[in-house]
Amino acid sequence: PPMIPIAPCANAAQDVSSLQKTIVVQPNPNQGSFWIQIEEGQIENVKVYDVLGSLLIAKDQIKSKGCEVKHELPPGLYYLTIQFDEAHSITKTIVVL
Repeated sequence: PPMIPIAPCANAAQDVSSLQKTIVVQPNPNQGSFWIQIEEGQIENVKVYDVLGSLLIAKDQIKSKGCEVKHELPPGLYYLTIQFDEAHSITKTIVVL
């Protein structure tokens, strides 16, 4: 079959790596709450998922550079998705002790 050229996404990797550097999630590991802080832009929403992909926590319409997430999650590994706008989101791993 003929090869179809596909153009790479312009600056996609650079955008993600620059966002990764400007996000702070602390403390991690945590025991009941953690803070998310970004240097540029605003956090739109935050979601926490378990390892099976079930949504456990959702905070919407934050529109701030930082927020605290309080929880009563059992000890384990979780995935934190931070949405900045329709085009940018980052997923980080958090540990609850």
